[in-house]
Amino acid sequence: MRSCWSAVLGLVVVPVAASLASEDGPDVTMTWVEKYVTYRQHDSGDLELTDVHFLAEIIFDGNRDFDAISASIHKLGDDEPLATFGGDDKRAFTNGYYYTRKSRSFDSVEQLEAVHASDAVYGWHLSGPQGEFELPPVRIGGPEGELQVPSPSPIRLAQNGTPVSSPTAIDSKAELTISWN
Repeated sequence: MRSCWSAVLGLVVVPVAASLASEDGPDVTMTWVEKYVTYRQHDSGDLELTDVHFLAEIIFDGNRDFDAISASIHKLGDDEPLATFGGDDKRAFTNGYYYTRKSRSFDSVEQLEAVHASDAVYGWHLSGPQGEFELPPVRIGGPEGELQVPSPSPIRLAQNGTPVSSPTAIDSKAELTISWN
């Protein structure tokens, strides 16, 4: 069985405006909202849906005091937060930045779309040493509120012009070609 892989259904990255920052930088560097699906590919090439996610994330510089920062995301028109972020949350570190993410899984793309349609509008509320801020609203489906979700594509491996039957059959000394639709 090959590794899992994902296809992003929609993604919005919102850098926090420089006007919200002090000379030390903003409390939160950027926010991130996405919908995506993950698949497992069997050696036969068949794809199996493993998870469908709605994800919200905040990214911040390592020199910020995360314990003094809180954030929340909500659908516009709904006061109940979809996710809240604060100092007690676990954080990970990559490429010079810390991040904290919250995710909710769904059983199908249709269930995800029923709860988080592509035309839904989301708002972020940030609070920290720099003050309280509402970021401009975002829509995962862009200004038009539409997503075109491609069909998933199996990944194909080949060596010496011949398909590789299994990841365990890969010859580490031979060139490997990876392709997909």
